[in-house]
Amino acid sequence: MEFILFIFLLSVVQCALGTSCRDNTGTCIASTSSCNGTLYSYACSGTDICCVPFAKNNNCGTTDVGQGKCVSSSSSCSGTTWPTTFCGSNKCCIEMSGTLGVDISELGSVNFFQCLKASGFEYVIIRASRSLGIVDHNAVPSILNALSAGFSDIDVYIFPDSRQNATKQMYNMVDYLNQDGVRYGT
Repeated sequence: MEFILFIFLLSVVQCALGTSCRDNTGTCIASTSSCNGTLYSYACSGTDICCVPFAKNNNCGTTDVGQGKCVSSSSSCSGTTWPTTFCGSNKCCIEMSGTLGVDISELGSVNFFQCLKASGFEYVIIRASRSLGIVDHNAVPSILNALSAGFSDIDVYIFPDSRQNATKQMYNMVDYLNQDGVRYGT
């Protein structure tokens, strides 16, 4: 049975899906300490730095995607390669079946979608209506940018306001999308 993987990008949408201490993958250490891994200066408070260790026993992965093995950047991968700092300059190869997709609620640029496409993402789901019951004016530009980047499987979703008429919210969203003639799924 196939599964569908959604990656939620809730704040600033970036293609570089890196790791940080906030992901619980690293440890905040004093800036004078040594680290056998990659350092991030922005992830900890004060003058501390985040140390994300390199992979142990060649293992890598994320809680969202799964576990894999570090392979050289020039090696082929029968699964999905995942950007990670655990493998140093190598890549993480994760064996999985299914379809890799992303759900976005911010404006996605052509470069952003090109990066996702190059990283193995096959579809996108774009927010087309905000929680206040109003259309999301980032939806049409995001859909057009995803199309320009080579995505053909594009869906939209509504984030409804429970205090408003659901049918009216759906019609408003569909009318907004149709006025610009964009292609999208359901």
